[in-house]
Amino acid sequence: RNFYRLNAKSIEHEHRNHMHAERVRGIDHSGDVHVRSYFGNSLAQGVMEFSNSHHHSGKNSDKNGGNSYELVIHLDGKAEGFNTIYEACMSEDRNEILLNYHIHDGRPDANLVGGGVTSECAPDVGSPPVGGHYDPTLACGAATGETENCGLLNRNGSQYDCTPETYNVNPWSCEVGDLSNKHGMLKFERQMDGDYLAERRQHDAYGALVNQLEGKSIVFHCGSPRVFCATLDIVDPSSRDFQEQNSM
Repeated sequence: RNFYRLNAKSIEHEHRNHMHAERVRGIDHSGDVHVRSYFGNSLAQGVMEFSNSHHHSGKNSDKNGGNSYELVIHLDGKAEGFNTIYEACMSEDRNEILLNYHIHDGRPDANLVGGGVTSECAPDVGSPPVGGHYDPTLACGAATGETENCGLLNRNGSQYDCTPETYNVNPWSCEVGDLSNKHGMLKFERQMDGDYLAERRQHDAYGALVNQLEGKSIVFHCGSPRVFCATLDIVDPSSRDFQEQNSM
């Protein structure tokens, strides 16, 4: 889709501007790698990209600040079954769709170009299967991917209390992969042509470094059901492949 290509290129343009500004301030990002998910399926088109956050080293600065991510995702309002799939998370006036989104262990099947939809994102499919939320710090929500370890700690999800407010006070209260509870649900707004668009740029001070996210997946939910997903793959912004992908 031209929409997807233009916005993916726009994200890369903004990233290059950011890298230039950081170099002026003495921080070189040229060797950084990112992780990126491409969405190009029947329900969603777009891109989501994570990078390590860097802060200028100084008297009042941190050496490293978790990660930052950017996304531009477009939902085709004319897709078959669209209203049925999104009915439960659509506003009464049908102008907004709110989705939960998380980093999950595992990944959809490698032959799914552009990610998977609905049952292709199920916890019993994929290689390895798209399991629960990425939860290396054992915050242990109901959908954690660490059920065995959480069981040893007698944490069954009932103690889980993750909101933007609790995360700001105590980052260990949230699963690392629980993006929508940490940062708020993702809002898709209806466009003039009847399609829906979401854009977000987010800094996560306690987010995982990008090398820890490779091979995991991003999953979007309408309430609880999984709607669409895609694998997080490593990309190098200085590589020829990366630049060619963003010049399409």
